[in-house]
Amino acid sequence: MTIITKKSVRGRKQQIADATAHPCVNLIRRLREEMGVSQDVAAAGIGVSRQMYSRYESVVKAPKVSVLGRIAKFYNIPIEQLCQPV
Repeated sequence: MTIITKKSVRGRKQQIADATAHPCVNLIRRLREEMGVSQDVAAAGIGVSRQMYSRYESVVKAPKVSVLGRIAKFYNIPIEQLCQPV
């Protein structure tokens, strides 16, 4: 059983705020949908679990710098384009 405390709720809100501030997260879902692939296929191509990929798309977690390069390569775009605000 998980006990939700005020501190854990604040921490979760901060995590989401930090992830949404990351310029890359808004573009990832759009790229995947334009490419016409599932989260499973995209996650496998990038080398992360489907759950982690889903977190990137739902702005629960921003991708690490090391993952950004793999995302850019998978979608065949320059990393600079991936990290531009949309």
